[in-house]
Amino acid sequence: VVWLMHAAMFDPQCQKHGLSLCYNVDGLGFVEALALMPMSVVFKLQGLMIGAAPVKIRTILILDSPMWISSILKAFAMIMSAKVRKRLVAVKKAWKAPAERFGADCIPKGFAQCGGECERNILY
Repeated sequence: VVWLMHAAMFDPQCQKHGLSLCYNVDGLGFVEALALMPMSVVFKLQGLMIGAAPVKIRTILILDSPMWISSILKAFAMIMSAKVRKRLVAVKKAWKAPAERFGADCIPKGFAQCGGECERNILY
């Protein structure tokens, strides 16, 4: 994600329209999520990125979110601003949601079961 944020800073389209992220977290358990990155690294990256990354986040779409993610989002919704709540969307078994929200030409081919049509690989 950090690499994508840095790449987005130099993309004129992203600077103009903003960045939309789509995470497929199907089958991700709570313990696995905590083990993805050591907490010391998480806090260092958070300190670097908060308020410093000049990237406009339009939407973060979490696909096939497990119950624990939905519960955490509901708990934090009370302290989130309305703007953040609107941009952070968790959906369950709604594979067509990314294509409906962003357009099929913006979803990479083969990304989950989303029916993407984009041939371009943004990672290269």
